[in-house]
Amino acid sequence: MWLKIIKGEDPLVPRWSAISQSSQVWTEGPLSEEYLRGALHPALAKHVYECAGYKCPASQSRRLVQNQHERILVLWVVNKELKLGANQELIATIELHVKGLEEDVNMLRVELESLKNQLRELEQEVRVLCSSLDGARNDRARLEGDVMSLTEVATLLEAELKAEGSKVVVAYKASRGFESGLKKMGRVSYEFGYRVALERFRRKHPEIAIEFPSPNKGSGSGGYGAPPRLVASREGHLSQTRGRCEASTKLGGVLVVQVFFPHSVVRYM
Repeated sequence: MWLKIIKGEDPLVPRWSAISQSSQVWTEGPLSEEYLRGALHPALAKHVYECAGYKCPASQSRRLVQNQHERILVLWVVNKELKLGANQELIATIELHVKGLEEDVNMLRVELESLKNQLRELEQEVRVLCSSLDGARNDRARLEGDVMSLTEVATLLEAELKAEGSKVVVAYKASRGFESGLKKMGRVSYEFGYRVALERFRRKHPEIAIEFPSPNKGSGSGGYGAPPRLVASREGHLSQTRGRCEASTKLGGVLVVQVFFPHSVVRYM
């Protein structure tokens, strides 16, 4: 194969100088990739088999190269369609995955904002608690100071009480109020015992009426005698134990007995 050189241009260099008559460019060698991509045109490939002094059967070579070229074009179209379909499916899958990731990112952003709000609230609570803790510490220090002061005062008072307590007790016992208080306590105890004994006597002898005359101010014990325990018999006379009668008179068939119950007259009907 001879290449035509135009005047004024650089000489042309054969591109496929390594191709021989027996080379199968569509199946082997470094030029098979160019042939599969269509760079090696069938018309050019046909001329590979034409050389000076020899000519290959044109019809068979042309037919073989044309068939191979058509098959390559079909395979190229099918490959392109497959790539396009695969790319579409891959793009759809990627878009779906991206959409899911965007939703996850939005959810994470919402959760992040919520966590930030909770963190701010917790920080505010921590500041409040720290302030309260500082106040509690100050109160504790103040209370400890008050306790120490009270302890010192109590120690001083205890010492004074030990020194002056016996004197105060002696002075109080020697005072008129202490003596009158003892007398009052004695009268209260005596009155309580009297009322208990009188109630027992009244329950045991319901047939006896009791009157309360004016108090006997002339008695040495303030008008109170030792309360006796009286027992009435069915025959109409009265016996006594642990006491004595002051007067016993009969008034119209009624035995009037005045005993040492305080301010009382017992009538036996």
